[in-house]
This record gives sequence, C-alpha cells and structure tokens, in this order.
Amino acid sequence: MNSVQLEVLKLDKQWYREIKNSPQSPLYVCLGEKHELRLLEGYFKSQSSDQAKTKDLFLILYHPFEGKNQYGTFMVERWHELHQAGLQTRVENLREWQEVQFPEGKYKTDAYQLLQTLESYYHTYPEMEGRKIFLLLQPPNLKEDNAQEWEEWIGEWCRINRKKKDIKLVIKEYKHLRTFKNLPPNTHEVVLNIDGGKLMQNAAQQTQREKGNPEMNFQQQILNAYTLLGEGKYEPALHSLDRALFIAKKDGSQESEATARFIRATVFTALEDKKNAKAEFEKLFQTVEKDTLFAAQIHFHYAGFLLSQSETTAAIQELEKALTIGEKIEDYFIQLESHRMLGQFKDGMFNSSQALAHYEKCLEIGAQLPLQERKASTFPYTMRQLLKKYGKSSEKGKKLDQKMKQLVGENWQEKVNDPEPQPTN
Repeated sequence: MNSVQLEVLKLDKQWYREIKNSPQSPLYVCLGEKHELRLLEGYFKSQSSDQAKTKDLFLILYHPFEGKNQYGTFMVERWHELHQAGLQTRVENLREWQEVQFPEGKYKTDAYQLLQTLESYYHTYPEMEGRKIFLLLQPPNLKEDNAQEWEEWIGEWCRINRKKKDIKLVIKEYKHLRTFKNLPPNTHEVVLNIDGGKLMQNAAQQTQREKGNPEMNFQQQILNAYTLLGEGKYEPALHSLDRALFIAKKDGSQESEATARFIRATVFTALEDKKNAKAEFEKLFQTVEKDTLFAAQIHFHYAGFLLSQSETTAAIQELEKALTIGEKIEDYFIQLESHRMLGQFKDGMFNSSQALAHYEKCLEIGAQLPLQERKASTFPYTMRQLLKKYGKSSEKGKKLDQKMKQLVGENWQEKVNDPEPQPTN
C-alpha cells in the first residue's frame, strides 16, 4: 500500500466516523487545505470505482450553478438519463422510472426536485435500501455574484431533507478562507487533517516525478517548502520555493506564481530580510488578481510587515485597501478585521474619534454575521474595546452591553477571543 492509498484509507475511516457521529445532518462541509480537498475528491472517485468495497453511492457533480431554479432540474434530467441507460443494459432488479409530481409555488428553489427524485430512486432500485447516497457538489463557476443563490439552494435542501437521512450533500471549503456565510444550523463540518508534507515525501520515494505535469511538480515543491519551514530550515525552503516559482512562471500560471511569492514574502519577513520581503510583496501585488479574497489577505500581511518596520502610516494604507476589497466582494469578515485593526492603530495615533468610528462600524458589521461566526471572531473583543471607550456606566456603554447580550449572549465579555498580536512601532 503506497502513501496515497494509506491516506485514502485514513480518510475513509474518518468519513464513516463523521457520518456515525452526525447521522441526521443533510449537509457535510469538508474543511481543508488545497491538497486535502483534492484528496477528498480522489476519495470520492475511488469509492465510485468498480474496485470499491463500499455499497454506498458516492457521486461528484461538476455542473455549473446557473441559478436556484435550474440546478436541481438539470440533475433530475441527468438522473433520468442514467436510469434509461440502466434499463437498456438490463441492470438487475431495476424497476421502471417512478414519475415524481413537483408542486408548483411551494418552494423558492428547485432543490426539492433533486431530493424527491433521489428518494424515488430507493423505490426504483430496491437494492439501495439501507445504503447512503453522498453527492459532492463542485460547480466550477461559484463567485460572489451567485453565492447567495447557491446558499439559498443549499439551505432549502437542508430544510426539506428531514425524512431521508441516507441522502447527504457534500461541499468543500478552505479551512482559513471560508466562502459561505449563511449555511443552515443542521450542517456538519468535517475538518480534514492530512499530513501533506509527509504524503508528498513518501510519494516522491515511491514514484518517479511526472515531468509532463507542472501542477504536480509545483505542489510537490510547495509541500516540501512547508515541511522544511516547519523544521525551521529557511534556506532549503527558499530553494524549494525558487523551484516552485520557476515551474509556475514556465507554466504561465499566475495563481501558482502568486502562491509561491506569498510564501517567499512570509519567509523573508521571518528572516527580517526587509529588502527582499518588500520586493516580493511588490511583485506579488503585480501578480495576484485584483479585488479578490487572496488580494485582501496579502494587504493584511503586508500591513503587518510594514508595522514591524515602524511604517505605521503605510500599514494603515494597506489595511484601507483590504477594507475596500472586503466591501467590493461583500466579505464581512475582511471588513470586520480591517475596521478592528484600523481602530487599534489609529487609537492614540491621531485622535480617539477616528478609532471610535471604526469600532462602531464593527458593531454594525458584526450584527450581520451568523451567530457562531460572531462568537468565534474578534467581534466580542472589539466590542469590549468599544465599551472601554464609552465607559461601562455611561448611557452608550449600557446600550452596547445590552446589544451584545442579544447578539452573543449574557456572558459575552467572558468569552472573548483576543486577536493574534500584531507588530507595533
């Protein structure tokens, strides 16, 4: 058994452990890094192969999301086609297609069409009784402009899928760059934990490098760099990143080039190499796609670097750029963190009123976050800072305390998550 097969086996055990621990949830959100999410996709493909031992049905849908009233309809049509093909090839015990009557005007999306069709499949194919259907949804065109409709489609699925606990939707998310903000409360999160560095090292020992696959070569160099950085070996890590950067530029992949430059910039920062760190950040801004979540993250990191160099005014400008991006892409987390940090940096540097305006904006933004994100974020911490500004016994202070009890809970000040410390001038 090679290293990849071993990780897939571990993932299989984790998967069914998660299902056992949360059997009623209709939606599983898998959180991981890029290599972990890719392995999850590989796991689904392996479970749907002829060699798979599972009796459950693992499916991946790559169809684009073109609207909340078209997505389910397409899948129903595809399912019907597969059923007809099964009849023609005389699949054993396959019954005739059971037509499903879809009520008009009862639902806001067409998620119910897919759900009812899958439910009818248990009647059409009796051998499915007692087995589960896992449907991994991967529409390639999800962006800010259709994410809300997508969440609405997912949300309605979760609300109506109460009877058939064997039918599960699965979606993927990056651990630290969450896209979907309004998933239903009966969602179950699966945090993937795969040792990417060890996986790639073992794989390199067992297999020869695939010279015709730039993406695989790039990922190997990145994972090698992470492993070396974890061991405190900065110079060898930089050599791996140099090779990754060469591969990315030769392949013409801006996304890969930006990834390599970003890691190089953080390494130079850790080494206190101001000149190279600054040069890397400048090249990075020329490479990364504008007005994206990644771009906002880079502005955050560059602000931290500038603060470590006592360039406070320039750092504030970077935070303001991150805030502008957060507003454009309607990312509340980016907006919240930008206002919090701007409030802290301006507090005492210019005048209290500027800091106060940022803190008060955090209150407005935090109220729009889902409850769990509101509690887990730095929102309570920022409101504690605002309460100090107002004064606990003042009229504004009392109103803020009452507001926070409604938004977070009675003991909101006792469960404050302090933000990670930032370099100061």
